[in-house]
Amino acid sequence: MYDAEFIREERHSETVRRYKDRIRIFVILYVFGRTLDDPNNPQRKKRFDTEMRLQKIDFLLRYPDYFAFELLKLAEEGKANRDEIKKIVRSILDEREPELRRHEMQRFFFGSYEDIDDVIAFLKSVDFVEFSSEKALDMKTINKIYFVTKQGVDRLEGMIDTLPLIGWYVERAELIKRFFGMKSAAELKRMQYLLDEIKSAGYRESIAGITHRVEQKYDDLYGGTISETGF
Repeated sequence: MYDAEFIREERHSETVRRYKDRIRIFVILYVFGRTLDDPNNPQRKKRFDTEMRLQKIDFLLRYPDYFAFELLKLAEEGKANRDEIKKIVRSILDEREPELRRHEMQRFFFGSYEDIDDVIAFLKSVDFVEFSSEKALDMKTINKIYFVTKQGVDRLEGMIDTLPLIGWYVERAELIKRFFGMKSAAELKRMQYLLDEIKSAGYRESIAGITHRVEQKYDDLYGGTISETGF
């Protein structure tokens, strides 16, 4: 039999999780959405296409260590400024983001995935998001398109500077967009599948963190050890 205090803690944890999920998904739609100016639909201010791309961006937002690792790969390949990447990754490690800000996802057939239907339904119920889709011949929902409304934009922009969690999500989403925003859903999926931790994860198994790999690659690129470097 469950202890009453344990049940209260579990319910609180679930409530916090739902709250964070709603904020995080909405921030992605807001930051990555293409700006609209349609006189026939003036309430629609941004458009975001495909759930798969949303899921892959969400993964980078939920796993700071994987984001850091991908940044280090850009520096290693000469595709980004090495000093800037060093500073960003150093900050991620110093702030213990892989430990404190990670929200695990499970691996499904197409990599990281989590059902977001309830999140989208809530955002739609408060008029933050409009949603359209089509049905395939097998009745599966396809071609999902998300529209961020004027009310959603106004509310989010009014809270960015007053709620630290929202501010952090927006800042990190904008950083992800800067380095990986041009990638399609398929490209983001292929990027994930190059890592053994994702390929080897079992179906519906939580994807493990890779902080140790980030630290090793950081040391390989910049020399010294994590404890000996810093800003």
